[in-house]
Amino acid sequence: MKVEEIIKQIELKERRARKLSLVFTLIPIITAAILIYFTSTKVINAQNQLRQIEDEVEIIEGELENARESNDLLLARIDSVKNELDIKTDSLRNIKSQIDLIEDFRNHIVRFNWPDQKSFFSITRNRDVQTLFRGILRMKDMDVFWRIGGFSPETGFDSPSFATYVLMQASIIPDNMRSQRYNLKNNLNAITEGQLKSGDIIIYQTGYTMFYMKYGGRKMALGMTPAGIRI
Repeated sequence: MKVEEIIKQIELKERRARKLSLVFTLIPIITAAILIYFTSTKVINAQNQLRQIEDEVEIIEGELENARESNDLLLARIDSVKNELDIKTDSLRNIKSQIDLIEDFRNHIVRFNWPDQKSFFSITRNRDVQTLFRGILRMKDMDVFWRIGGFSPETGFDSPSFATYVLMQASIIPDNMRSQRYNLKNNLNAITEGQLKSGDIIIYQTGYTMFYMKYGGRKMALGMTPAGIRI
C-alpha cells in the first residue's frame, strides 16, 4: 500500500473520530438543554400555580376580614339595640312613675284663687319671694305647659327646669345654675321641715321640684306638674 493511501485512510479515520467526538460532545449538551427546558417549564407552571394559590389565599383573607368587620358591626348593632332597649325600658319606667305621680298630684291639687293677687302675696312679705311668686303667676296666666327638658315659657318646662327658671328670673340663683337644674339638691342648702318658709324648695325623691307655700293654715307645694302649674 502506498504511503499516500495510508495517509488518506488516517485522515479519513481522524475525520470520523472528530465527528464522533462532536456527536458525543453534543449529546450531553442537547440532553441538558432538553432537561433544562422541561425543568424550567415545570418551574414556571409551579410558579404560576403558586401565584394562583397566593391570589386565592389573599381573596380568602379579604373575605375573612370582611366577615370579621361584618361580625363586629353586627355585634355593635346588637349592643346598640340592647342599649336602646335599656333606655326605652328606663323611659317606660319613668313614664309609669310620672303617671303614678300625676294621679297623686291630681288627687291632691288645691283649688286656689289665682287672680286674687292680694291673697297670693299675703303668703309672705319677703320681696324676693313675692317676685318669685309673681313670676309663677305670670306664667300661669300664659298657660305655660309641661315639657320634659324644656326651659322657657315658649317651650314649656319639666318640674326641676321650672323651679330653676323661676329662681333665676327672681335673681335668687345665678344663671349658670341652669346646667345644674337636675342636680339642685346638691347645690342648695338643706333645711329641716321645721325651717320651711314660703318660697323654699321641696325636692321629692322622684326628682320633682316644687315651691313650698303656707296659705290659710295649710302647707302646700306650688310648681310645674304634668297637669300644668298647680298647687
